Amino acid sequence: MKSIPEPLIFRKNKLYILDQRKIPFKEKYFVASSFCDVKVAIKNMILRGAPLIGIAGAYGILLGLRKKFNLDNFYKMKESLLLLRKTPYNLNYTLSILERLIKNGAGYKDLEKEVENIFEQEKIRCERIGKNGFKIFKEKQYKKILTHCNTGKLATGGIGTALGVIYKSKKIIEMVYVTETRPYFQGARLTSYELFKLNIPFKIILDGEASFLMQKGEVDAIIVGADRITQDGYLANKVGTLSLAISAKEFGIPFYVASPVSTIDFNTKGIENIQIEERRGDEVKGWGKTKWVLENFDVIYYSFDLTPPYLIKNIITDYGNFNPNELKMVQFHEERKEFTNA
Repeated sequence: MKSIPEPLIFRKNKLYILDQRKIPFKEKYFVASSFCDVKVAIKNMILRGAPLIGIAGAYGILLGLRKKFNLDNFYKMKESLLLLRKTPYNLNYTLSILERLIKNGAGYKDLEKEVENIFEQEKIRCERIGKNGFKIFKEKQYKKILTHCNTGKLATGGIGTALGVIYKSKKIIEMVYVTETRPYFQGARLTSYELFKLNIPFKIILDGEASFLMQKGEVDAIIVGADRITQDGYLANKVGTLSLAISAKEFGIPFYVASPVSTIDFNTKGIENIQIEERRGDEVKGWGKTKWVLENFDVIYYSFDLTPPYLIKNIITDYGNFNPNELKMVQFHEERKEFTNA
């Protein structure tokens, strides 16, 4: 089994960020020496994935506070980061931890230690999600799995969320169908890259091909990650997720979400309060120097969509497996730092 490179490495006050735009052809690192460098990396999709954005943002704050350690500077950087990616929630989660520490008088070294701990905790969460998901997959004997976008090490730093479940279930899985995930091709480029490294059989499919595969009986279960989950079970995830969930319902296929508690927004209910990021249309018009759409043609590109809870079979978390209407139980255990069913 070939190893997947570390997506983030913090060394000597520099954050080395694996440039995911170059995967699978090159494994090259972008070196961030400042808060602004980390902002550029997040904005320009050098890194992505809700948990990893949360971790990278925390390291960015750390780099920024090295030069000017005070609460006002923290708030300026926090506001600036949250404007970059409005839908993913993990950034809110990690920055709230740092904010609480600074308010309680923590120094720079304390924050540095806490950011390292946040990174390690996300890895532990991924392991627990993988084990909890494996219980379901083993019991149901799911062999043909469909997944969307990228939810592995490149998105989390650990073994992944949805891909973590697939990794833990690799002995019973016969095939993983990977949606290409337009327009950045996170599935075709990143998920396939990780599955290849992990020696798990896979086939890349067109985004619009998924429903037909379900109709043909080629899919036993669908599992995706999450960018934000509301307290009442609405899922914000990579655009295309809603279409998969609707098709899964039509063809009687279970639809699972794998998510750490750091992605659950316990302060928000329903879909009306979730900001859905609308990205630049030119990202849809081509790749690099190759263009397939004329510059003067208009494009609508919502990076995420919203899936209602009634379409979700289970949410697999680091605290156990829950129906969407049971997320209050997850909050209960998180507040007490208790793990259940793990």
